[in-house]
Formats: sequence, C-alpha cells, structure tokens
Amino acid sequence: MMLIYLLADSSHTQVKIMNETLTARAWEIEHSPQDAFEHCRMENKHPFILHFDVASICKHIPLLKLAKRKNAVRMLHVFNDEISKKHIAGRHNPYASLVSEEHPDENKKWKTIKQYASLFSCCIVSDYMVANALKKYFQRIYVLPEMIHFRNLSPVYTCTSEEPVIAYAKRDKESEQVVQRIFKQLAEAGFDFETKAIVPHKYEDRIDDLCQANIIMDYDLHGSLNYFTKVCMALGKPVVTHISKDIYTRLPAEIPLHHCSPPKLYEKLQHLISHYNEWIDAGHENRKYVKTYHEPQQTCSHLKWIYRREYQIMNGNEVGFPSVVDCQDYVPKQFRMDLKTRYITTNHEVITKTYEINETPSAPSLLRYKPALQCFRKENEGICFKFSMDQMEEQDQIKQAKLIVPFQKDMEQFELYIMKEDWDEKEMEQTSFTQKQMELAFCVDLTNKYKETKSTLEWECTPLVRQWLENQQQNFGFFLKNNMKLTPEIVLETSNNESTRMF
Repeated sequence: MMLIYLLADSSHTQVKIMNETLTARAWEIEHSPQDAFEHCRMENKHPFILHFDVASICKHIPLLKLAKRKNAVRMLHVFNDEISKKHIAGRHNPYASLVSEEHPDENKKWKTIKQYASLFSCCIVSDYMVANALKKYFQRIYVLPEMIHFRNLSPVYTCTSEEPVIAYAKRDKESEQVVQRIFKQLAEAGFDFETKAIVPHKYEDRIDDLCQANIIMDYDLHGSLNYFTKVCMALGKPVVTHISKDIYTRLPAEIPLHHCSPPKLYEKLQHLISHYNEWIDAGHENRKYVKTYHEPQQTCSHLKWIYRREYQIMNGNEVGFPSVVDCQDYVPKQFRMDLKTRYITTNHEVITKTYEINETPSAPSLLRYKPALQCFRKENEGICFKFSMDQMEEQDQIKQAKLIVPFQKDMEQFELYIMKEDWDEKEMEQTSFTQKQMELAFCVDLTNKYKETKSTLEWECTPLVRQWLENQQQNFGFFLKNNMKLTPEIVLETSNNESTRMF
C-alpha cells in the first residue's frame, strides 16, 4: 500500500475526482499536513508521496523543507486555472500578446512556483504550453490530461435548420471583442442566430443552456485548450476554439474541434452555421475524444504509475533524466531535455509501465481471465497474439487490465508492439511483419537481478482494453519480437452494474 498525502484544495474539480477515483481503487489518501509532517519526521519507510497544488505551497513550507531533507517524494500539480496565461503563452502564439488583462492572484501563484520549485522532485501539468513555461524550473515534468466526470455530463446532440443558438465563453476583454466582431459580421451578412454568454468557471449553473445550444464557442486568444472546452466536447457539441501550436502538435490524436486563428474565425463559424447536418457527427466525435483521453480511471492509472516511478527514482532504483513525460495516451513517452538549454527533444522513448500490484481490492471483483488466444509464431521474427473478448458484455466496466507475459531466463531484451492492422496465420506465413502494422508499446532490458526474482513482465493495458470494448476498436492484439514457449494472459478486474461476473 502506498500512502498519498494529497495536500491540495479539496474543492478543486480535479482534486475531487482524484479523491473519488484513487480511494475507490483501494489507495490510502490522507489530507492531514500534521500527519504528513510526523510521517516525514519519523522517517517511516512505508512508501508515501506528498502531492501539492500551487495554492498549498505557502501553507506547508516547513513540511516541504523537511521532506526534501528526508529525501521524500514531493510533487507539484499545476492546474491550468492556477497560473496566469500571460506568463506561459506567446512563444508559439502571436495573438496572446493582444491580451492586456492581468490577474493578481494568478501572478502571485506564478511567483510562488518559481520561488519554491527547487523544493519539489517533479511537476505535473495538463498541457505542453505549461510544460514549456516550467521546464527550466523542474527536472521532470509529467503531462497528465485533465479529468472529466462523464456521469454528470450526458450528451445532447442537436440538429436544426432554424435559428441556431450559439453559447460563447466570456473570457478576457480582447478575446470577447474578437467574438463579438464576428457575430456582428455574420448578422450583417444575413445569418440569423441567438447568442448566450457563459462564464466558464460557473458553467455548472448553466448546464441547461449549454445542452440547449447548437454551437459552443470557447475562443481564447491565449490558445489554451481549456477545461470548459473539454466539458462542452463531453456534452456532444461542436466547439469552436483557438489552440496554440505548442499544444495542438503534441496532442495524442487529431482533435475534432473546429479550431482556427482569428483571421479565419468568420469563415469557420459561417461554415458551421450553414452546415447544420454536420453538428451531430461533430458532437459524437468530440465526446468520443474526451472519453478516450480524459476518462478519470485512465488518468488516475497514469497518476499511480507516476507515484511509483518517482518513488523508485527517489530511492535510486531508476534513473530520472531531465525530461518531459507525456502521459496523454495509454503508453507514456519520455522526451529528454537538454541540461543547459532545456530544449525538449522531438524524439521520444517509450517507458515501460510495469509495476508490482500492492493494492488489495475486494476479492469478488478481482478476476483472472485467460481468454481464448490466437497465436502465430514466425521463426526469427517473433509472434503475434490476440485475445477473444466475446465473453465480455456491454455493461461490463473494466477497472483494471494487465497483460502478463512470461519470459525465458536467457532473454536480454523484451519488445512488445500493439498491432494496428488485422492479421491471420495464412497472411503471416507469406509476409514479414512491418512497422506500419504495429506501434511500440515498450522495450525493456532484462537485468540479471530482475530475472533472479521474476519470471514474467506485467504491463497495465487498461486504457487499451477499454478502447477495444467501449470505442468498438478492433482487437488486433500484440506482436512480440522474442520467441517464447509459454503463452501470455490478460488479468481483468471487472464488474457490471448488477453483479460481478466471473469468467
């Protein structure tokens, strides 16, 4: 069991979701600074993590300094709404300089980050805009997606040839001036529509208005991919926004938003109003995107891995290079940073997400499911294998999925790939495996020390298996570059709304 001291604002949306999701997963979450202080002072060897947000730093300076002396894991979580966009935008977005508004509270938090950054082992951010701004202050930065509570956001897909309703976010003065100017131009061109202004941080009070809207605009000259934008995507709405290049080019997949720079905003909105038959498809694509990359279970799975990894680094069991680690997709990718310039490389390394399972979920829900296995071995190349998920039902909810692969003692390196295309034995007999057919999941060196105590590699593949089931993604399985005699298996922790199913 790893003890997490979550010393962050418990009223913050992201902290609420972390509390609920991590606790439900049998992790022990504490909020008492005094207990954390005593834990540090007594040098308790039980694994523990100190997890702060920016607002909590100044309240706990003595604890932070003590934790640093005791070599405890201290991580800072910088939420997007905690820092001034004025300080982090601009390098890749010329329109950010048009914004003149300053927020004293956000400026104060920015100064706090710079002043106390040296007290932290690492930093967690939500996107690359923030990562680029903080890279000179932290050795390791993890890009972890914001979480969306989907159960509170039921989609409402709309399509009408009548006067559309456009809801727009009230942001800074300059961004709103751009939006109002476009509204005026559209009205002068003969387009009929109704507009509704929404204050983004109070959106929960206006959910009905958002559901009734046909189009939503969250236009921010800073170029941020805001939390409000993702909420609107979850509601199944076409969303018009402006995303900075440093965020857009680092997203895990093509985002289905209608994003554009100010000179192209009129053309984009004109097209969207005229082509109302595209709204429903756009809404479905938006909701599918946020369900894939912003689901709480998936994000907390990455967060638990970050906790374990930082604990291993702090104890000297793993090397922590200066880097940005991208956790937006189901396989973490590490981008090294130059020690002097802090330049982030464009080439990435895949990081293995293997770890020991120390959690103790209730016995009935832990299922060891070894599904039917289709396997093809090709001499001197490797093997392909895929699992049958026929026994899974639509109402099943996957809490955790692990791929367990045995290895021989003479193996020195282990490479696992995710198959991107379908295959069969006849086809594989005639052709060789190509890079086009697969994507590297991880590559790991098997040290003698590891092989003395282990006989399998375990990889958490929960997000991938969820995609197989929830998004109707084809299960093409995996490719393993090593020949092996034993067969892999998948362990699922799963339940449905009525009862736990045993396979």
